[in-house]
Amino acid sequence: MIGRGIAAHQGAFGWSMSRFALATGLVLGLAGTAMAQQRPPAAAPAATAQRANPNGTFELGTFGDWKAAISGQGRAKVCYALASPNDRLPKGLKRDPASIFVSTRIGDGAKNEVAIRLGFSAKPKEDGTLTIGTTNFALVTEGENAFLKNPAQEAQLLDAMRKGQAVQIKVTSARGNALTDRYSLKGFAQAVERMAKECPG
Repeated sequence: MIGRGIAAHQGAFGWSMSRFALATGLVLGLAGTAMAQQRPPAAAPAATAQRANPNGTFELGTFGDWKAAISGQGRAKVCYALASPNDRLPKGLKRDPASIFVSTRIGDGAKNEVAIRLGFSAKPKEDGTLTIGTTNFALVTEGENAFLKNPAQEAQLLDAMRKGQAVQIKVTSARGNALTDRYSLKGFAQAVERMAKECPG
């Protein structure tokens, strides 16, 4: 079932695990650097702003607990809205940084895809759960990554994220620990709107 879930994402969106690794690397690199100090003026063209940043990835703005970011140019342009967890349970367990993000890729026409970088290896063949309010979405995991198990729910999830207050991710780690990450949705709608100005679909 997990294989079919991953295949559905690859078939429906042209998404590959190597591309996911590249995208999350850019996202985590953005989150972990002092790029806010290099932030270009809001009206600056993307190409000019990217030349100012040797990594080719820069922050478009911070909106509450979310950031909007962009990497690449032309057909290689990718836009993101992303956040880091506000709370990680149980406390005290060592994990790598995590993020949830929405991405739009100009090159293959993918728009507003939701993905999660867990920051730990998930237990093989076991689904996770994403919860907003009382609504649950099943997640399929692959290593340290997670996606919606049913890609057809992506629009429903995005709508719930715009209206909700928090996202909760529950996944069992490869070591058997039941882990929960909680993300605030404050600023999510504004970050997605800002992202869409750079990568209109």
